[in-house]
Amino acid sequence: MNVVNIFWGGKRRIISKRFLGGEIVTIFGGFDIDLTQAEIQGGETHIDVVTIFGGGDIRVPADWEVVLETVGIFGGSNDRTVHPQQQAPGSTDSASLSRKRLIIKGVAIFGGLTIKN
Repeated sequence: MNVVNIFWGGKRRIISKRFLGGEIVTIFGGFDIDLTQAEIQGGETHIDVVTIFGGGDIRVPADWEVVLETVGIFGGSNDRTVHPQQQAPGSTDSASLSRKRLIIKGVAIFGGLTIKN
């Protein structure tokens, strides 16, 4: 997934069963990415996000763990997901072992990013 919005906005629904991550760049624009029907190939993937005077939403499935590694400069990021229950040490619960992780890295300058499920 590669999204570039400059003075523009858009919506995308990703339904890939082999989602590999991607990049989002928004300058004076917006985005709405729906990943609720996607599946991560492997255990984790990354999305790099840059928003400058813009922003958007990313929706993820309820069973994905989201990790935000972002910086805000007169802007910011907000994780509004309901987090899956943490795995207890030594647990072999198959649902916990198969949990997918989405790592979002980036910067929001006079903009914002919201993650929800």
